[in-house]
Amino acid sequence: MNDDNRISAPPPKDIITNILVAIQTIRDQLPFLVSLTAQQRKEMPKMRDRSAAFDDKCTTYMASNPELVPGWWTAL
Repeated sequence: MNDDNRISAPPPKDIITNILVAIQTIRDQLPFLVSLTAQQRKEMPKMRDRSAAFDDKCTTYMASNPELVPGWWTAL
């Protein structure tokens, strides 16, 4: 496993404050977003056998062909 992305020191409090302010600004700009109720979450489509198999296959291809994975993708 690659250890390049580990944080070796906690960020300063002013940076944390700036980040939290920025997150609040984003939330303020997106007032149309709503939280789902427990019932709505329950009724949403779920990963089934076929879609889970497709996801596994994609993950395998991404791991074996990293040159095809976009640079912003960090899920691997």
